[in-house]
Amino acid sequence: MSGPAELFVVADDLSGAAETAAVLARPGVPARVVLAGRGRPVPATGGLTVVDLDSRLAPAEDAARAVRDAVAAACAPLRDRAPDARWVDPARWHLTLAFLGSVERERVPAISAALTAATAAAAVPHVALDGRAGTFRRQVLWAGLAPSPELDALAAAVRAELTDAGIAFDDKPFRPHLTLARAPGRGRLPAGLETAYQGPALAWDVTEVALVRSVLAGRASRYTREAVFPLGGARA
Repeated sequence: MSGPAELFVVADDLSGAAETAAVLARPGVPARVVLAGRGRPVPATGGLTVVDLDSRLAPAEDAARAVRDAVAAACAPLRDRAPDARWVDPARWHLTLAFLGSVERERVPAISAALTAATAAAAVPHVALDGRAGTFRRQVLWAGLAPSPELDALAAAVRAELTDAGIAFDDKPFRPHLTLARAPGRGRLPAGLETAYQGPALAWDVTEVALVRSVLAGRASRYTREAVFPLGGARA
């Protein structure tokens, strides 16, 4: 076993963190419960680390920020290995269901109608990061998600409605992931970066779909939400 953090788990309260550590502890592997969240830093350590984010009773925005901080902490050791990479701001992490590319402004109402139809009766997907990371052609570093039939069904519904509306999109197979970093320019990320990533096991419910406009601003993209569509299962 190797790497800066062999297993990194996030809990939303102290009792859950302690119980998780007791279940996952193994002989010969350092195990610790760490108090983080509410302004306390999230450490990047080896062995088994269970972090209490103290987020169970926190407002939704504070809880989301705590989760982002936990994943960012797992990425921190990798930044020294790829200092020239363009690391994505955690506030801009997202799951892409369909990438539309350049779209005329007058098509936005048709896109919104398609997304309304796709989300009206959609179940709420439960999704989870599975601790894996990988790269696309060593140009994009991503964090992987565990299989979620509900998320797959949501992506399929969105794509079907867009197709029916005559809206073109990138029809590559749906591979849900969080983009963590991109190689600079036409370069490549350092070899082995994905194997060094030891991310937390995080899970959450997807309750809405957003239509997002992306505008290139310097080296990064600026995202603006055009509209938000709550899932039917979340409204029930």
